Amino acid sequence: KAFIDVDGSARMGRILELADALAADVGYRHALPDGYKAGCGVSVATASIDSLLINGREFSGAHDIWLTAYVTLVGRSSMEVCVDIEQSSTATRAHAFFVMVAREVRDGHERARPVPAVLDIPQDLRALAEGRLRRRSQLRANGSFDHDAPPAGGGGGA
Repeated sequence: KAFIDVDGSARMGRILELADALAADVGYRHALPDGYKAGCGVSVATASIDSLLINGREFSGAHDIWLTAYVTLVGRSSMEVCVDIEQSSTATRAHAFFVMVAREVRDGHERARPVPAVLDIPQDLRALAEGRLRRRSQLRANGSFDHDAPPAGGGGGA
């Protein structure tokens, strides 16, 4: 009942909570291929949700919802994890892109380096290419703030 709203639809906030936990689990599995062991000194945290794309109607609380997650891009200490959320009975699909960061817990400042993605099937290669395109467009969009001055005198505010 914690996942169902009063109108019978699934609560999107709870679904995103599960998607975040799944993305963290995938991040740990990627950063620690030999498995997580207590005291290993590595922590994986969500840095941001890069994008959330929803196609179709809202998710129904009366039918199963499937979540699938996989790594789409790896940096030095970060990785992009895509979580696909699907409900076949309503033809609703969502894709959430989480940016996860792996860090050494011992001193709080040192970075852990995720293991590079193993790309041996066409789906992995396609996901990696899409991740790189998203990253390039983000860098282009963010770069304009670093170099261009804001317009003079037109800002909002009181």
